[in-house]
Amino acid sequence: MDFKKTLEQLELKEPVKIVINKDNDQEHMEGDCWEENGKKYTISNGIKIIVSKFSNVRKEMLLPLSCPKCGNPMQNSKLNHKFWKLRKCCFDCVVKEETQMKIDGTYSKYEEDIINKNKKVVLVDIKNFLTDYINTMNSNNYITEDGKIEDWKSNVNVDELKKDLELIEEQINK
Repeated sequence: MDFKKTLEQLELKEPVKIVINKDNDQEHMEGDCWEENGKKYTISNGIKIIVSKFSNVRKEMLLPLSCPKCGNPMQNSKLNHKFWKLRKCCFDCVVKEETQMKIDGTYSKYEEDIINKNKKVVLVDIKNFLTDYINTMNSNNYITEDGKIEDWKSNVNVDELKKDLELIEEQINK
């Protein structure tokens, strides 16, 4: 390869203009969102960023630098991560709120509400499990890892399971 010849070709008397995108001559400002070639873009801190469908989820799960309620720095601890996901504030703010509730006498109601919400979530999980189990009990055929179809019969009474399922749905709707 002849480097001298290449350098001579690269010596230019006028500055080179580079056009990145002829079709889209729009100028975008900070915070603008637009679509280009089937992708969504935005400008954040002067940088062009692709906005994916999981951007909002990532933003919700990411621990901020400071607590939005008190403004104190959010240290990278397990407690701050946990309470950011649950309450969108730092652990110290949650402790202050719960202490104030105890002083005001509203903590027992708050605690009862949290326990009831957890019970409902467990009941929904049990309902989903029973629904899946009843649906699989209706077909006695199971496919093994080898691809063989086996017939299994169970002594479980499906009608009793359906009654249990109705009771669970009543508990959830209370």
